[in-house]
Amino acid sequence: MLRRSKGSIVNFADTGGLLGWPGYVSHSVSKAGMVMLTKCLAKALAPDVRVNAIAPGTITMAGDPPEWEAEFVKLSPLRKTGQPSDVADAVIYLATAEFMTGHTLVVDGGRTA
Repeated sequence: MLRRSKGSIVNFADTGGLLGWPGYVSHSVSKAGMVMLTKCLAKALAPDVRVNAIAPGTITMAGDPPEWEAEFVKLSPLRKTGQPSDVADAVIYLATAEFMTGHTLVVDGGRTA
């Protein structure tokens, strides 16, 4: 159905797959694998299906401990945290961007820059 409808897949990775977190090896490896899966599927399913990923980082949500936000602010060159709506906006963009495939869009306030 995706091929017939010229569909789009948006995978979820995160900055752990790009930075490598020694305390979370399994998590980092699995997210790095998602980045590579995105690239491989983009080539395998083109031109009919576009495949991209998003790698959020430094995102806080309601109910998160305040110290998390304080730590994320220190790690972000923008000196603020992202919101779930920032992630949603990125997903919508990737789902509709007709000339993008195989890309991982990082939404982290510049942390991985």
